[in-house]
Amino acid sequence: MRKIFILYAIALIFLFPVSQADPNQAMERGYRAAQAGRWEEAIEAFDEARRTGNVRQSPQILLNLALAYDHAPGRLLTAASWYQAYLAVSPDASNAGQVAKRIEELVQAFDERMLHTIWNVEEKVAEFGPESGDSVEKALGDVEAARIYMGHTENATEKLFLLSSPSGENSHFMQVALAKASTGEITQAKQLMVDMSPQEVIQRKLDSAYKSHTQLQRAFRTCNDPAGRWMEIALRTQVMHRGIPVDAPAFTEFVQATSPVELAENAHAIWRLAKMRQRYHVIARSCRP
Repeated sequence: MRKIFILYAIALIFLFPVSQADPNQAMERGYRAAQAGRWEEAIEAFDEARRTGNVRQSPQILLNLALAYDHAPGRLLTAASWYQAYLAVSPDASNAGQVAKRIEELVQAFDERMLHTIWNVEEKVAEFGPESGDSVEKALGDVEAARIYMGHTENATEKLFLLSSPSGENSHFMQVALAKASTGEITQAKQLMVDMSPQEVIQRKLDSAYKSHTQLQRAFRTCNDPAGRWMEIALRTQVMHRGIPVDAPAFTEFVQATSPVELAENAHAIWRLAKMRQRYHVIARSCRP
């Protein structure tokens, strides 16, 4: 009988494991790390508190996470997103005004640095020249598409013709056209590709991108769970920020690619981050308090 009881108890342990994680302990570790200026360690600790605690009942967790990202280099959009999540959970907080102001500063700084980076990559594309092959073409398409996602559509097509080739596929035109379609500019996107072929395939891709845009707009129109939306953006951007030191001194080296292949990789990383910036903008517009 005792043997049966022991086996039953072991089974219960596997079915209902005792949680070893304590959000309070994680918060304490985060505080100690923050006081010592170890911001990466503080981020890990506060993120553990977020995963194991209840942020809707303890919004201070979100604020601490935002503050840690704010102090860590290269995490501007991630910090802004966690601040947004904090305000969504605790809109009447006594520091709401200060937090809202800090969000504006972070987003403005992020946009300025991203646009400056796009300009640097464009300069590097011109330096390598069209004879450098497909990698440079892809880099140009990515950064001009990134410019569109950042909301600067007026100059996004001018530099495309620097690498335009009558005999080439001009895939960088397609990248920009898809960006235009995915931000709602379907007419301009189709005009950009009017001389390209095969037209049926191109039109189908552009229509699909535009459909994704309308679905995104529709999904965020009601904004039933602002905190959840902001936490989703924060989690995605914190992954994308890795390896892209947007406000660190090392960022100058990041954009100074030594080969066309490296330039294309860096440009694509910027493209991904700019696309997330567009998603941030959609949520900020739809989830206003």
